[in-house]
Amino acid sequence: MDTLYQLEGYHDGYNMDIDHLKKSPKTIEGRKQQGTVKGSKRLYDFIFIPNSGFLNSNLPLLNDCELTLSFDRVIADVALLKDSNDTVEDDLQGKPIEIKDCYAITEYISSDFYRNFFDKIDNNPINYSFEECDLTLKNLPSNDLNIRLDNIRGGNSPACIFIGLIPTQSLNGSFEHSSIGFRHNSVKRVNITLNGKTVNGYPLEIQNDSPITPLQKFYDVTNRYMNPLAGECFSFNKFITNWVYAHRFD
Repeated sequence: MDTLYQLEGYHDGYNMDIDHLKKSPKTIEGRKQQGTVKGSKRLYDFIFIPNSGFLNSNLPLLNDCELTLSFDRVIADVALLKDSNDTVEDDLQGKPIEIKDCYAITEYISSDFYRNFFDKIDNNPINYSFEECDLTLKNLPSNDLNIRLDNIRGGNSPACIFIGLIPTQSLNGSFEHSSIGFRHNSVKRVNITLNGKTVNGYPLEIQNDSPITPLQKFYDVTNRYMNPLAGECFSFNKFITNWVYAHRFD
């Protein structure tokens, strides 16, 4: 969040809703530092890095050819927040953010491994290994102090699980609410069970609304705890607006 993703346009580590931002004018200014003001517009530069390159091919593009790239994109309401001076709702509501001055940079890299790999394209499918991620949404009952969710996931155990609590209206696309603003939400105790047994390191007890216990667990699960090679970690203040419970199934 504080390293690579800023290149791809994720500049805001403070996932506050508009009500919180109105009380934090310095935070609003900090959110806008990466942009360039031109007239009434604010421009942001970003670099989108595809996972598997263009065309999944090791051959250079033909001379004098034109390649058209298309991407599925969500509406701006999912990613943007406004402040009291913005008219972003009038210009972008229900539409994706406009991208201008877009161009692709490619590099041609050859090796024995890649040449042998791509020589098999005609007879074998191209397999790319990556860490698969499943996203599961669960509605929680209102006004209940003790909530239990059974059978969240079946089949093989995943490598890790991450849990965040967020209001339903934040997920529907709104200039008023952060779509990834996970919060503490007054939780006192969290437990995760596998096959009816509590997993190692749980339940987590949260005292004085302090993020220290879930934050330490997050460091441990993501291999950042006491790891001098890790990138910059969550601070207390940023974790409060990105509050995620984590566990690794060993």
